[in-house]
Amino acid sequence: MASTNLDAVSVEIKVAGKVCDYVTMELFQSVSTHHRFKIKVNYRPDKPSVWAIGPDVIFKQLGEKVSIIMTHHESGEKTEFHGLISDIHVEGFDGNQGFVILEGGSPTILLDRDPAMDCYVEQNLNTIVSDILDKSGVKMNVTNNPKHTDIIPYVARYKETSYGFLSRLLRSYGEWFYYNGETLQIGNPEIETESRAGYDVDLTGVSINATIRSLNHSTYEFDPVNDKFYYDYSGTPKGATLGSRSAEKCSEPIFPTEAKLPSMRPAYSAMDLEHYGDAGFHRNYSQLSQIKASSRYCGIRLGELVVTRVPESFPGVKITDLGRYRITEITHTVDGQGRYSNTFCGVPGGTPVMPWGDAVMPVAYPEMARVVSNEDPKNQGRVKVQFMWQEVDGGESYWMRVQSPDAGKSDQVAKNRGFVFIPEPGDLVMVGFEQGNPDRPYVTGSLFYKANSQGAATDNTVKSIRTRSGHTLEFNDDEGGDWGITIKDRNGCMFHFDTKGKNIEITAPETMTLNAQNININAGEQLNTSSGKETVMQIGTDFQQDVGGNAEIAIGESLTESIAKDSTNSIAGNLSVTVDENLMYDAQDMTLTAQGGMKLLANAKIGLKSSEGVDIAQ
Repeated sequence: MASTNLDAVSVEIKVAGKVCDYVTMELFQSVSTHHRFKIKVNYRPDKPSVWAIGPDVIFKQLGEKVSIIMTHHESGEKTEFHGLISDIHVEGFDGNQGFVILEGGSPTILLDRDPAMDCYVEQNLNTIVSDILDKSGVKMNVTNNPKHTDIIPYVARYKETSYGFLSRLLRSYGEWFYYNGETLQIGNPEIETESRAGYDVDLTGVSINATIRSLNHSTYEFDPVNDKFYYDYSGTPKGATLGSRSAEKCSEPIFPTEAKLPSMRPAYSAMDLEHYGDAGFHRNYSQLSQIKASSRYCGIRLGELVVTRVPESFPGVKITDLGRYRITEITHTVDGQGRYSNTFCGVPGGTPVMPWGDAVMPVAYPEMARVVSNEDPKNQGRVKVQFMWQEVDGGESYWMRVQSPDAGKSDQVAKNRGFVFIPEPGDLVMVGFEQGNPDRPYVTGSLFYKANSQGAATDNTVKSIRTRSGHTLEFNDDEGGDWGITIKDRNGCMFHFDTKGKNIEITAPETMTLNAQNININAGEQLNTSSGKETVMQIGTDFQQDVGGNAEIAIGESLTESIAKDSTNSIAGNLSVTVDENLMYDAQDMTLTAQGGMKLLANAKIGLKSSEGVDIAQ
């Protein structure tokens, strides 16, 4: 039988610091969600009817603080809850009788009404939590002591309330996050104080369950910055009870297939992924066995430990210890006769993480952003952007990768094989999210808009690639117009393929240089070269010209030939030399030989002169 004295609990309720005359009360507390209460206030016949009081007076209590203090008469032990009123209902019955229903919850409900966009770059959990709570303006006691202290490169809040974002973030790092009735607890409170509750003494009812569950999970992550693949398999359980160990043993053969899943958040090292995987494993493991019980003892508190036993006097009892459990949910009730009772749930007491339900993971959709920097400190082609929701406060993202039609390496190309086009600062880009995860952004492409777009050519005939300084590759598909391909720069250098005329034109305002081991120029019909001033040809060894027909050289002024050794002219036909003025040959020795006759013809005299003599022989 339950002890009459042990369950004697008085419950005092205050609204705005004043004691409330209530009829019934119910307070639900959980480590995975907001606490909720419902208080029924009675207007008895000796008091004014509920309708005699204006709604404006009653409704002024909205937002007021509520304190619920449960005191055990014998031990003096107290359990307190502090929250606020969020809803008020006025209900009438039986003529002038009526109730006022006060509903509300923990101060955390105020953190769940402000969906917003935000991001945090290179900060730790403590700083992120502090910033969220400071911006919310919600006043409550807070213990901010997360175990994970490393810097997190990037995390985004995506259309989430403060509470929703903190729940997801802290859950992903295996941190505790719950309101204990008086304080918002971030990080393991390390509470090892145990309350001992015996069945049929402190507990009026008890239920311990076990269930099969797959523990055969693994997690993987690819770290592109360090080119590392991380993999973590299910861990070793801590703090198991008899029930959870039995359920684990039965579950193993039923779920032989390993479930491989990506990490819900980016993991930046093998140890980081191991920590993430271990938290998920223990959260899952804690669901193998749970306790549910009812009691009239108010000393059982959320987040604390309770050791349960059955009396040794029960017939046939072999194991009196039912286990050590961490309280995850408790509902306190005061009925219409003023009697207090509670029901609670718990998980194995050694569980290192809180067994939250699945955190709501937002699905991020592509959104626009403006590039603020492309000077990636790691030279990996990443960019920083400013999302549209950061335009006002001037925030910016962390470095994110840029998607390309082709990117990689090869045996001959160690870096930058493929299509290397990094957006410029000021460009408007579209940002996508890997797996729809707001913490995994990447640039999918760039966008034209009014400030930078000229629009398409007529019939969309022109396609082009143009760089920041004006280098242009243009494709013109207008078969009735400038059909062709043009490569040009802003200084007038141009390489033009005239598809329509079947011509190629190369233009350089200054110098054009061709460098090669061998150069061949073949013209099917005509080869024309034109030089506005000088033409210089330098030939290292031999020079050969073959002309199939006639050759003509026209020189406007003088011609000078300088030959270091011999010169031989071989003419199959005739040689005709015409000189308008003088013809002079100057040589060391000169021989003129004719196979036939030789004639010297002159319109004036012919003079032969020698410093030694002239011999004419037959």
